[in-house]
Amino acid sequence: MTKKKEDTPFSIEEIALRRTASEIRSINDVILKNYVNAAESFGMLCAVDPALVDAHLMAHAGLAREDIERLRKLYAAIAGPLKEHMMLLLNSGISINAIDALADAHEDVQVSAVKMLDASKVLRIDEIAVLSELREVKAKPDWMRWEKHRSSTLESLAQPAVKIKIASLESKARVVVDGLYRFDEYWSDGSFEHDQHLYKDCHRILVSDASQALREFENVVGTGESLVELRTEDANYLAASYFALRQVSEGNFGYGYGFSLQRDVGVGGLSLADALSQLVPFDDYNSSAPKKAAPLKVLELCAGSGGMALGLQAAGFQHIALYDKGLSGILCGGPVH
Repeated sequence: MTKKKEDTPFSIEEIALRRTASEIRSINDVILKNYVNAAESFGMLCAVDPALVDAHLMAHAGLAREDIERLRKLYAAIAGPLKEHMMLLLNSGISINAIDALADAHEDVQVSAVKMLDASKVLRIDEIAVLSELREVKAKPDWMRWEKHRSSTLESLAQPAVKIKIASLESKARVVVDGLYRFDEYWSDGSFEHDQHLYKDCHRILVSDASQALREFENVVGTGESLVELRTEDANYLAASYFALRQVSEGNFGYGYGFSLQRDVGVGGLSLADALSQLVPFDDYNSSAPKKAAPLKVLELCAGSGGMALGLQAAGFQHIALYDKGLSGILCGGPVH
């Protein structure tokens, strides 16, 4: 006769796992039964005004509005299709999330889920989602499923192209912002006063750059008017970017206009550059803003400093003014050649 092989004793890890699983299962069973009991208590409140029920439970039961709605849905499910199978559900080890998903599911899905429980299968939330998807596929006619597939395919394949267009818009907007800062620097240091050709060139380039960015904006996002109609803060700020581009593209900045956004979109007063901040990544936008004051290029000296003036011109100053005993005797030094 052969000796019967003795069973291998469980390891410490296996014993710990078994005990933990058993404790969690017991705790879950208690929680589930109490949760279902809480939902069943709504049966006594069917004739009470729902608004009054909400107010009382929020004040005295510590429930949020979404908690109350969740219990209402569960009560409707267990009082309906699941009523005859509650003991099976409670003894199945189903989780709170799974029973909530089951309560939200269509009646056909609930029936299919009960059949799974009859087969002694553990019902998880992902399996309920699969059952819901299968029912949706069966319920829809072929053309609707084909259209969903066609639409989702087009959207997924178009996303890379959309990202490229957005990157192009950001790049063009950054060029405009850089140009506005450079324009403002020349405006502030007096360069435009002494070189009207420089003003016209910078103005013309900004108008051209803004026109290109505006066309890109309309191609990717739409118009500012359509954004304003959305009535959200984010849309308003994006609309401000659109109107800033349009204002610059029309040449309405600089002499006679200033550098403020003329269109009020409900986000407060903005400069043209600040209005474009929604289109420029933060690192690029911050790097576009001047980090330090523009270098001094204009210097005024009293009489007797002619020699010093020549040295300062050589050092990079663009304009030297020499005062000789009064404002009437001003000598202006040009660039050193």
